[in-house]
Amino acid sequence: MALPKHHPYYNEYAEKAAVLQTEAGSIHIMSCKRDEYNVRYRDFEEQKNTGDKIRFVRLHSGLTIDRLADKLGIDRTTLMRYEHNEISEDFINTSLLLEIENICGVPRYTLFDDYLLFFETCKLKGLRRQHNITQKQLAAHLGVDRNTISRWEQKKCRPSREMWRSAVEYFWSLSE
Repeated sequence: MALPKHHPYYNEYAEKAAVLQTEAGSIHIMSCKRDEYNVRYRDFEEQKNTGDKIRFVRLHSGLTIDRLADKLGIDRTTLMRYEHNEISEDFINTSLLLEIENICGVPRYTLFDDYLLFFETCKLKGLRRQHNITQKQLAAHLGVDRNTISRWEQKKCRPSREMWRSAVEYFWSLSE
């Protein structure tokens, strides 16, 4: 059980706490962040962002942050930054997500949201061809250079989530 915020030892507890315990089928995490010091992970579907999904699969695989970071060949603080959503979702390394899925034994693309899945599976080019849209036409609609569309299709870079939403809305409008 977590200490209430008004408890005199709360600050010390919140800074040192990193305790895992299993109780009635749910995993409790005492986080170093005060606002997250007692987060319950009951169901994968409840995880809203990539960092929470990473933490969920890591914990359900019985791995510590140190152990998973070692297996990934990255620093534990990098993994912690992913889990605490301190790395913008626009800059998430998809090959790292695939490796986490492999190590934790979860199906491919489990950790991917619609945005990441769209570009990992390279659907932009297929949608563009399906609607007989050239790179130049799509670029003009989105207000970017044609080479930018080409780089997105070749997975050399990804657009911002806002730009992705604009592209998806554009294709939806063509389908109606």
